[in-house]
Amino acid sequence: MSAGYVNTWVPLLLTMCAYAVGLLAYQRSGRHPLSHPILIALALIITVLWLSGWSYADYQQGNQLLSVWLGPATVALAVPLARAIGGLQGTLLRTLMGTSAAAVCTVLIAWLTAAMLGWDGAQAWNLSMKSTSLPFAVSVAPLIGADLDWVVFAVFCTGIPTAVAGPWVLRRFGVKDPRVLGLSLGVVGHAFGVARATEMGNQAAGFATLGMVLSGCLLSVLVPLAYLVSMWSQ
Repeated sequence: MSAGYVNTWVPLLLTMCAYAVGLLAYQRSGRHPLSHPILIALALIITVLWLSGWSYADYQQGNQLLSVWLGPATVALAVPLARAIGGLQGTLLRTLMGTSAAAVCTVLIAWLTAAMLGWDGAQAWNLSMKSTSLPFAVSVAPLIGADLDWVVFAVFCTGIPTAVAGPWVLRRFGVKDPRVLGLSLGVVGHAFGVARATEMGNQAAGFATLGMVLSGCLLSVLVPLAYLVSMWSQ
């Protein structure tokens, strides 16, 4: 299929239809984690691109309208964030400390993963923002010399498994408090975790948003600083 045929609307409609199918399947399955709408939508889109011969560049260009709304959608999370802050009730310091420690651990895990796989430092920096939402990660990527495609890949590969299996894993460890569930999903799974937490109620959604925003802001400062220190030490 020629690139000219892949106009602005075809990729956009493909994305919306794939997600609609995924959402329907998710609801029909009783919200089974393995039938998460994002997983199904990704599988459908990859299949269509492979069978049709469309390039990813054409597909991405056609979805610019959705990309434009990514920022406003992130800002709109201020609503559940305000609810979460109002419900802290004297636990602000503990929440900040726990969120900060968890955010730093996500970076350390990224570096450990890169080391175990035998990857060099450049790949480790590509993984370092894996637990931040896409607007944060895309903004930080040029500051740390990271490859944008790898950064996006790492963000998706972290967020999707967290949204799918995160609640099950947390409950296996006896975590039942919706505030802790939400905060954990937000810190590790960023926007994907927030989307999953919204299914658990307003309290979980609010704390997931809080975790995502706090860890995103923290790592947007600490990771570039760590990169500068590493450059100076060489």
